[in-house]
Amino acid sequence: MASLNIPQSSSTVEISIIDTTFRLLKVPAPPFMEPNMKGFETFDACAYSFLIKHKDSKSGKERRLVFDLGGPKDYKNDLPPAVVHQFSQWGCEVIVDKYVSEILEENGVPLDSIEAVVWR
Repeated sequence: MASLNIPQSSSTVEISIIDTTFRLLKVPAPPFMEPNMKGFETFDACAYSFLIKHKDSKSGKERRLVFDLGGPKDYKNDLPPAVVHQFSQWGCEVIVDKYVSEILEENGVPLDSIEAVVWR
C-alpha cells in the first residue's frame, strides 16, 4: 500500500473503525427509502463506532475519544421501549454480541484511557 505522506500536524488524528456487532436484519425498506423497489422490500443494517486518537507532537501525550457506542447488547432493556416496540412491529431481527466497551478492552484499550464519548 502506498504511503500518503501526511506531514506532522497538531490537527492530525488516527481513526480506527469498530464493528460494534450490532445488526438489524430484515428491516422494512419503505420507512427509509423511496421509491419502493420490487425485490428490495427489506435490508440489513449494521452499526460502527470509531476510536479517535490524537498524539500531541510536542508533549507526546495521546488523547482518545470514542464516536458513537453502537447498540447495547441488552437492547430490550437498554433501549427506549418505543424503539424496541418498533423493531418488533417491523418484524426485524436484532443481534448484538458485545458492548463497545468489551470490544475496546479485548483489543487492549483501557476504558479509563477514553477521555470522551460523542453520541450521535
